[in-house]
Amino acid sequence: MDGGYRNAEGEHCCSPNEDCDPIADKDLELTPQGWKFLPTGEVISEGDTLQSRDPEGRHWRCRGAIVWRNGARQPQKTRCLFIAPGRS
Repeated sequence: MDGGYRNAEGEHCCSPNEDCDPIADKDLELTPQGWKFLPTGEVISEGDTLQSRDPEGRHWRCRGAIVWRNGARQPQKTRCLFIAPGRS
């Protein structure tokens, strides 16, 4: 990821090589509501996704800050989801 991207709320998607990682096809499911990231159960509407420019055709997920509730670490919210061409 080369940075500079923003999500629908105008937040920067990521800091290159810090909070974005490639994700496998098996971790995504397209639902009528949008893309479901299976490890967290989050659903990201198709309008809130961006097209991945990964030369290897991979999807990417950028995550937000770590959140703690009642002393327990919560799953990091998806800040931006990049879908490989041909999947959206």
